[in-house]
Amino acid sequence: MKSIKPILSTQNAKHHAHTMNSAPYVVFFQASGLNVNALTHIKTQLSKIDPTMKPTLINTTKTKFFLREINSAHLKNLMHGPTWYVPCNDKEALKALLKVEHENWLCIGGVCEYHVLAYNELKQYAYNSRNPASELVNLLQTPMVQLVSFHHPLIQTLVQLQNSMLQRLTYVLTQKK
Repeated sequence: MKSIKPILSTQNAKHHAHTMNSAPYVVFFQASGLNVNALTHIKTQLSKIDPTMKPTLINTTKTKFFLREINSAHLKNLMHGPTWYVPCNDKEALKALLKVEHENWLCIGGVCEYHVLAYNELKQYAYNSRNPASELVNLLQTPMVQLVSFHHPLIQTLVQLQNSMLQRLTYVLTQKK
């Protein structure tokens, strides 16, 4: 994941940058052969999710150039052809937005909390009901696997570090609530 904030802060992409930086979630779509009726149908679907949701065509070549420069393997096709973006403000709207289907409307990825994600990663994030803190606690609670027997002292040290980190993290999380 790469941060999109510095990429979108150029003068030529000010409008798109403001919109993308103000929304916690932005989903990119590619549309080929989209006629007026199809666009109206998509806008109707989006207005059912949230009346403020509107697809915006990215027509600035400078923005497309900078977004293409992200150089991520799974976002290689980002900004090739007519590309639209739809900002949304909450996770439920993001889930509904990912379900919008049309034959000429293809979701290619998005920006989630200022990080570029591919479609699969974005979908995985949207449908994950746990919060990141609980995921981190669960990750730290999983036992470490002893791979090689002569590394036993190293494994014990790592397990002790893991347990102390878990205790500190649990303490911090319980103090904030």
